[in-house]
Amino acid sequence: VAVDGTGRAWVTWRQFIDYPDPNNALLKKSIPRVLVRPLDGSVLGAASVVDGLGTAPTEGAEFPSIDVNRSGVGIVALPRQLTFGTFGATLGAATWSAGQSLDALVNTAPSAPVAAVGADGTGLVAWRFTPGTAGVSTVRSISRIGGTLRDAVTLSDTTFGPILSLDGGTGAGVDGQGAGTVAWAQGSAGQIRIVAARLDGPSVTPPTSPPGPAPRPPTQGPMPARPVIGSLTARPISTRAASRGGALTRRGGILVSFRLDRAASVRVGVERRVVGARAAGRGGKPGACLEATNKTLSAKRCVRWVSLSGGFSVVGKVGRNAFRFSGRLARRALPPRTYRLVLTPLGDLPGTPARVTIRVI
Repeated sequence: VAVDGTGRAWVTWRQFIDYPDPNNALLKKSIPRVLVRPLDGSVLGAASVVDGLGTAPTEGAEFPSIDVNRSGVGIVALPRQLTFGTFGATLGAATWSAGQSLDALVNTAPSAPVAAVGADGTGLVAWRFTPGTAGVSTVRSISRIGGTLRDAVTLSDTTFGPILSLDGGTGAGVDGQGAGTVAWAQGSAGQIRIVAARLDGPSVTPPTSPPGPAPRPPTQGPMPARPVIGSLTARPISTRAASRGGALTRRGGILVSFRLDRAASVRVGVERRVVGARAAGRGGKPGACLEATNKTLSAKRCVRWVSLSGGFSVVGKVGRNAFRFSGRLARRALPPRTYRLVLTPLGDLPGTPARVTIRVI
């Protein structure tokens, strides 16, 4: 399981699926496939097959590893069941690729791959490579930088001894600058080491400068920029709640449009308008708007906005974006009332929420 910045969970698993037996048309053959499915609050999305085996597989896939960053960029890595090849699929704009081979070398034992994704979208997959019965196993890895898949490289040093099982004992991670680290267990009985390898991130050529005193290094790096949302509108401002389905609809409903200064996932929450009671203030200033109770019948009325449980996410691009709200939340129709949609853009740091008032009639 991996969770993106909107709170959406991505779950991957192995599932046996029946296919016609090529040797007997009356029989079925169960083949393990690797699938990924989003869980957004209490709503399950559609499953995607990510093992690259196609519609008529001749072998299975198993034991996937998944990682997704806050911006919704993700990787699933998995081994093939019979040929032991290492495959991977990528997530972008809430859509998974079909899966592709990550290593041209022929493996002869389970590879147990692990996946990692950095904040900048750089991906990393590491696995154990066994060339044959007489060969020495090594750790290999591949990086995906700027959407381009780099060549696989060998990380381990054979002088440290054999590679122990990667499954459950190896970690991989990518930092905010795209540099990766892979660690594994290696050695023989009596001398087993935890070995780590560091992979450089995207190369950046520093600008030239005239000779002079070296600048004083900053004590803290720049803070990541927050995405900015603006021009939020809702047309029309009222709708009848759809009789079925989720919060998003392709037609009808309320068209909500907004602009983003950068690509980001946007979390959408719903607040309900209720009548409250104004507490006594100090110094001539009004007090807070509290929940109305029998004890506050004599207090002045005021408007409160109460957050509802549930919510949903949309993927935004630079510039104008839009979606249609069906008047439903958590797969239930909202009762007729005044509400407010709260849109929060998410990145390395969340942006300032924007709000627009609507009405369900």
